Amino acid sequence: MNLKTSNIILLISIIFFSTTTSIFAFNITYFLDQHPQFSTFNELLTKTGVAAGINKQGTVTVLVVDNSAMGPLTSVPQTTLGYILATHVILDYYDSIKLGNLDGKSVKATNLFQQTGKTNGGQGLLNISKSGGDIVFGSTAKGAPQDSKMVKVLASQPFHISVIQISKPIVTPGLEQGPPTAPSSSPKASPPTPTAAPPPKSVEAPAPGPSDDDDADDADKEAPAKSVPHKNGGARLSVAGGVVAAVMGLVALAHYL
Repeated sequence: MNLKTSNIILLISIIFFSTTTSIFAFNITYFLDQHPQFSTFNELLTKTGVAAGINKQGTVTVLVVDNSAMGPLTSVPQTTLGYILATHVILDYYDSIKLGNLDGKSVKATNLFQQTGKTNGGQGLLNISKSGGDIVFGSTAKGAPQDSKMVKVLASQPFHISVIQISKPIVTPGLEQGPPTAPSSSPKASPPTPTAAPPPKSVEAPAPGPSDDDDADDADKEAPAKSVPHKNGGARLSVAGGVVAAVMGLVALAHYL
């Protein structure tokens, strides 16, 4: 291998390593730190743990909202807020080119909330459509508004990671009070009704004592049964003894040969 070939291989290795490192080391918190206008959204992603869920994904599109549009989410309880933010994370890759090719069609994309197993009526899916030249995002849940428009693509790494600014938070009906809870499986039991105490029993004369024959019968019944040795265990010992004897015989034979 000549020097030129070695240098080419080294260059390819460096490019491959840097590319794979950038793909798998993506950190949404670090990225948004470079954009102060998303500081509130970034803080809530970290506080709810959604940021950690984003960073574990190999393919993901994050829909972010700037500070000026975050008012509706600042007073939401933390658990519910986590579910709402999870609906802003698409488990697929979308960039300006892919979104521009919709041509009036709409597509449904799975969001991170789907992974919780607590979705109900389309809460785990987003509808992406093109309307009047705008790309619009909205929940597929019944009655969900379709009015969160794409502002711009902040960053994209083809087929792996994309961060897109949208005009307002996505509203998913049913999440404002938290996800639905399963109904109780059985009704509560009513307290027992008190009952009157039974009347005292009359004292009867003692029965005559048992005869000698009855005592003998009772003794036979109460005597514990003797344990029977397990035949299989004895057979195993016998076989084991035979094997040992055979091995010793072979050893002795080998000694004399």
